[in-house]
Amino acid sequence: MLSERSANAARVQRGLRRDRLLVPLGDAAREHGWEVSLVGGAVRDVLHGRTAHDLDLILGPPVRPVLDWLEARSSHRPVSFDKRILTHRLTIEGRPVDCVERAPRSLLRELGRRDFTVGAIAFDLAD
Repeated sequence: MLSERSANAARVQRGLRRDRLLVPLGDAAREHGWEVSLVGGAVRDVLHGRTAHDLDLILGPPVRPVLDWLEARSSHRPVSFDKRILTHRLTIEGRPVDCVERAPRSLLRELGRRDFTVGAIAFDLAD
């Protein structure tokens, strides 16, 4: 099981190296100590060698520095709305990006509120 997980993680990392938004976001997350996880269908798409079109991110607190970084790459300010959890949406290079803030130490809870198929998968962009 662990070797399959490692192989999948390596496949996602290879796929992410081609992404013009996620590569610099991962670099910024490492540089600033931000917690940023790509979740759901975007991870599935990258795992299968496709470009992720619709990005869902779970952000560790504080969210504002990451949103500011994303906003600098967008032509719009984030729109915030509550769909059972506060979500911030931006469009960057034609791609919708939804960001939610996770409570401290609760990534598993955030994943648990998603469906239990591919939606409950996360990839740490800083790691």
